[in-house]
Amino acid sequence: MYYCPNCNADLDDQFGFDPSNGTWTCTECGQFLMDDDIADGDTYDGVAWFCDNCNALLNRQSGKIVPVHDGDIIELGDRPLKIIETPGHTPGSIAILDIKKRRIFTGDPIQDGRIFMFGVQREMHAYIHSLERIMSMSGEFDEIFSSHGTCPKSPDIIKKLHGGALEILTGGGAKGKREEIFGKPIVSYDMGVATFLCDDTAKEDKKA
Repeated sequence: MYYCPNCNADLDDQFGFDPSNGTWTCTECGQFLMDDDIADGDTYDGVAWFCDNCNALLNRQSGKIVPVHDGDIIELGDRPLKIIETPGHTPGSIAILDIKKRRIFTGDPIQDGRIFMFGVQREMHAYIHSLERIMSMSGEFDEIFSSHGTCPKSPDIIKKLHGGALEILTGGGAKGKREEIFGKPIVSYDMGVATFLCDDTAKEDKKA
């Protein structure tokens, strides 16, 4: 939330910001609040930012982006979150386990929609390994929340995705349909639980 340091008016409900020169004037008291420096990413001089929860002055906080790694625990008060690396769909894919609420947030890899497995740095072996790892933790969560598809999902979906991915990888009867997406030839595999979009290796081999 933004407050005027002169009269303490709530600036969120005002229309005093001028985007043409990056200045803001409080419509309650007329106080000039910002200068052109904000366009360069500097602190918002004259504007006080407060945390809605604890009322801390956010202007004095760094706001730095800190990378997370496998096994890290992020403490959100009384809500610890565990980081689980899940490469395959992308090298940087992660899942976040809400330990106390027994929920896991999986992003794109575990869903019932379309799972992109084509293009640079997507790798089916790594994806299958990540599914196996999440399956081994199934006793730690009751619900799955993903970036796409229906939510929440039952943990049962992981085993189904694992079976579908293995069938595609081993050529065990999975029937694909050649398509084009973003100008790139792919093969889509509707495995019932989800559709995997994979590289069209046959066409790639012909180009080579």
